[in-house]
Amino acid sequence: MLPADRAWSVIASALTPSAPFRAHELVYAANYSSWRERDHGPAPCTFPSRDVVRNAAVTAFMRSWTSPAWTAERARAEVGRDANADDADDVDGARRRFRALHRASVADQPSFWSHVASTVGYPNPSVILDHDASRPGGSERWFPRLAMNAALACFEGPGKADEDVAIRWRGELDDDAAGETRTRSITRGELRARADAVANALSIRGWGEDARVAIILPFTAECVAIYLGVVLAGAAAVCVADSFSSEEIKTRLEIGRADVVITMDVVARAGSALPLYAKVASAAGRDVPVVVLASAAASFADAFSDEFESAELRAPALRANDETYCDFLRVAYAQGMVTGMEFQPVVMPSSKPTAVLFSSGTTGAPKAIPWDHSAPLHGVSDGRLHMDIKHGDVVSWPTNLGWMMGSWLIYQLANGACLGVYEGAPTTRGFCDFVSDANVTHLGLVPSIVSSWRKSGAFDANRHDWSAHLRAFALTGEASSPTDVLWLASRVRGYVAPVLEYCGGTELASGYALSAVVLPNAPSCFSSASLGGSFALLNDEGEETNDEEDVNVIGEVAVRTPFIGSSTSLLNGDNRATYYDGMPRSVVNGAPLRRHGDRFERLRGGFYRAHGRTDDTFNLGGIKTSSVEIERACDRAAAAANAGAETAAVAVPPIGGGPDRLWIVLVPLFEGEEEKTKDAAREEALVKLFNDAIKRALNPLFKVHRVLLEPGGLPRNASNKILRRTLRAKCADVQARDAKTTPRAKL
Repeated sequence: MLPADRAWSVIASALTPSAPFRAHELVYAANYSSWRERDHGPAPCTFPSRDVVRNAAVTAFMRSWTSPAWTAERARAEVGRDANADDADDVDGARRRFRALHRASVADQPSFWSHVASTVGYPNPSVILDHDASRPGGSERWFPRLAMNAALACFEGPGKADEDVAIRWRGELDDDAAGETRTRSITRGELRARADAVANALSIRGWGEDARVAIILPFTAECVAIYLGVVLAGAAAVCVADSFSSEEIKTRLEIGRADVVITMDVVARAGSALPLYAKVASAAGRDVPVVVLASAAASFADAFSDEFESAELRAPALRANDETYCDFLRVAYAQGMVTGMEFQPVVMPSSKPTAVLFSSGTTGAPKAIPWDHSAPLHGVSDGRLHMDIKHGDVVSWPTNLGWMMGSWLIYQLANGACLGVYEGAPTTRGFCDFVSDANVTHLGLVPSIVSSWRKSGAFDANRHDWSAHLRAFALTGEASSPTDVLWLASRVRGYVAPVLEYCGGTELASGYALSAVVLPNAPSCFSSASLGGSFALLNDEGEETNDEEDVNVIGEVAVRTPFIGSSTSLLNGDNRATYYDGMPRSVVNGAPLRRHGDRFERLRGGFYRAHGRTDDTFNLGGIKTSSVEIERACDRAAAAANAGAETAAVAVPPIGGGPDRLWIVLVPLFEGEEEKTKDAAREEALVKLFNDAIKRALNPLFKVHRVLLEPGGLPRNASNKILRRTLRAKCADVQARDAKTTPRAKL
């Protein structure tokens, strides 16, 4: 009889997206009914085929890297292996080699990152890292003696050609109910020409080298050229989410010290036009000029075309020192025509910033985090070696530049990939159509999009056959639901596209934990630490647990240094005090551990599971638990009872003080549910539902006090993190209002 994991790999190959998902669930549960996670690790739902492993970019990397550390680790991994066996002979062999590669990549970081740089077209200097473990945290320097421009790796290097397609995109207004395909594309050479024009226009106006150029735009194809143009000009892109209020934009422009802003007149979504220029102009003040794109003009329209010139701005009259994007570009193109000279990218010390990104800002002023020219390389490596993004692939990830995944996605061009950009809402059928039409191979999502698809039916198995082209999904931005992950994996015939979990941070410019296509992957679990870096789990005493021996343990994540991409400075704070003060040195390499704030569980089989943030930890009845643990239990209960799509756990103090009480905020599945909760019996039923779920999954001492419905969805910041402070305030308001109107109510 086959072991359960091997049996599932056979069963899954016969399952199709058109079969009812409930059947998938039941088969998966029955197959793993006797599986003990504590003994075997989480139950995998996807396995790599031999062809996937054999053709993976990471396998090619293993063959070409010649570090002595890798030679030794590879030999250790192959002890007892049949010498005549194929490189990709079995899943266990692939797993052993990948674990060995990770150990070698940490043992010899300079050699590892040197080889990554050469592979993707980054400069490869003789000195990769200046680091002394005895120094204070944050003092390491990557590529310390190198003059470079990170954006050039998106256009130059092995396997990249001007005729390659660089972006495939479609606007929401291009969707055609009759099924006409209106997906557009531009080549790498055309993208370079547009980015050069942006860089030249900035330089002509004095916003080139060392300037700060704020970009406040939805993520469009044109936005990609603008971002790369800023970097080519030697400036830094100050990345601000277009969804922020005017006051929040103002705060970020001031902290980021923006010299100019590039924005759009309005954001057109689902038939509505949300004003953008008006709130940006208000935030920028008199001294910061604004360049304004017309939303009516298509991305990459010819700057001298009637379409571009006649595109009307849907905004108030521009201020005296503001200008249209059309006029902004024309100056650059005109100069090029007169001089006949191409723009020469600015090459500068690797320590100079390419971008300024902001932390979530949920606890006070947002931290402004500069990304230098070495920082993007870690995300490029994550994409290539874990997600198998390589030349000719099409990568789509609904995002914006206010979230680090916007910059991350753009730099996948360095892997030779094409970007798939949908200029519209990713929760719609139009986006799912685009994934099909653009032949997307790698689809990144936030888990709430998956939940939305399941609720709305935007994905239609009869309409959207992704099996022929989609090789991997990826999830990041929030904790995922195992049920949603299984559903997503089942959307590709035979479960051949793994769902890769990805966890990191803006201050790391990458992930520290993520799954890999050449490994088995389990729902809502990470199958590896990021290659080229490592992290520790600290126990309640702040001590480093053992990576190999301590399994089934939960601890606080501390990133081991050096870690390429991690911040070494903050524009408005003390990087060392923020991330290193009070942290121990690692017992592994003696270097300072870097504070991160996530709680993770190390499982058998090399897996990890996220347990929320340390600052989202509850103390209920003297017992500590994370919000994510509570939400997992409540999400499952809500789904089973058809009561809601998503929950958030919030601790709210009672009126007059005392121990916090647990409130559950529930996003209902159907309209009109909010009215039902005004019925006390309905709320009591929901309280009982969640109390029973928490009792079963966590601890009978945890009690849900109230349930509040949020039909509009949970509030989130630009990084897609739940704004618990906002929910806490709303619950407190409800509590105070009820105290006035119904003094004897349960408060």
